[in-house]
Amino acid sequence: MAADPERYQPTPPKGAQCVRCGYALVGLERDGVCPECGTDVSASWPAWALEDCHAAYLDHVRKEFDAIMMAVMGASVSFACLAVASFFYVLGADARAWFQVVPFAGMIGVGSLVFLPLMLASVWQQLSRHPNSSLAPGCGPRRSLRLGLLAGIAVMVAVVVMGGMGPFSMQSGLMACVLGVSAALLWPALGTLRYSAAMLHRAGRTSARSWAMGGLTPALGLLVLATLGSVGWGMADAWAAFMALAAMLLPVAGLWRRCTAVLGAVRALQAEAERREA
Repeated sequence: MAADPERYQPTPPKGAQCVRCGYALVGLERDGVCPECGTDVSASWPAWALEDCHAAYLDHVRKEFDAIMMAVMGASVSFACLAVASFFYVLGADARAWFQVVPFAGMIGVGSLVFLPLMLASVWQQLSRHPNSSLAPGCGPRRSLRLGLLAGIAVMVAVVVMGGMGPFSMQSGLMACVLGVSAALLWPALGTLRYSAAMLHRAGRTSARSWAMGGLTPALGLLVLATLGSVGWGMADAWAAFMALAAMLLPVAGLWRRCTAVLGAVRALQAEAERREA
């Protein structure tokens, strides 16, 4: 597979360090070893094609997407539970026994939502763990995702703080929370799409497709519709929140599929690399 000249250098550049001891690897050959600790240079400075990368680097990429998958799972559980709670709240007494689902699903949704910033922080930490993450192939999409995660965490914390201070009325508080969380997750979602696409390209899976971006358009449309309905058309806030939360499940499901494809490719390549290096 041809290397991307904008992202890959055959020898480690200035600033590249050994993953084990931190020794400066500038100028060394990829097939050599660290003079300080004997670790393969290829474990610290990966090739552009993932099929040519060291098993240690592929393990790092796998852990990155494991953390991303946990965050996607947390978002899906939160949105799904809050959507269920909103739906049965709309039904009210007509739901009879099903109305008891509201507090249970609501507590699960809010609980997972509280831990979501911690999950995003875990992804950011994992993306920063490799010492050459800002220099190695894929550094551009990785940097964008890290910035998106920081923005998402900041917005989610702001939503929680503002909600705790109570600047919103009871009528608009629910939709404000839903829209705030949706906005907080927008940039991490776009960053994940870009980073996962880069990894699929490096894995030789350029034919892989995902409907995450396709699901984002109707999701944003339904978010706008729900907001207008709640603010200007007199729609019940719970019903508008249900529409918005259900809409966000579309891009979340697409992200799940995309990350699953990346993990499958990386795990297969890691197994091959481990056999090759044994």
